[in-house]
Amino acid sequence: MNIAKPVLKKIREWTGLRELRNEMLAHTWRKKKTKELSLVDIFKYDTPRTYWEIQILEKYLTMIVGLIEIEFREELAQMASYVLSLKQTPIAPKEHLNIFEEMDGLIKEINALCVHNNRPYRLDARKIIGIE
Repeated sequence: MNIAKPVLKKIREWTGLRELRNEMLAHTWRKKKTKELSLVDIFKYDTPRTYWEIQILEKYLTMIVGLIEIEFREELAQMASYVLSLKQTPIAPKEHLNIFEEMDGLIKEINALCVHNNRPYRLDARKIIGIE
């Protein structure tokens, strides 16, 4: 932490990063207290906004990752061999042999629900899955 302080200080100059992160990730684009959509307010935060500023932040983060890799190189090497030594029992991937028929059935079911709920729209199977 002491070695990374200069770059952390530069990152913290953007004072709105934590609040923006909270609204975007933790609160799914909603303001914490009012629950209203925060999309219109994202440019009110003191955060990187231009391509150039985002590149600067990316370089700062690269410096921190580089320091972590150097500081913990022995631990990271041990971790890699440890992770590779773990016995894994992968779940076999699902077979989707009838996926087009399944999707076509879902689209028909959704379209029937649209009719039932008096909705003026329908999904177009040709656009979604390319079948006639």
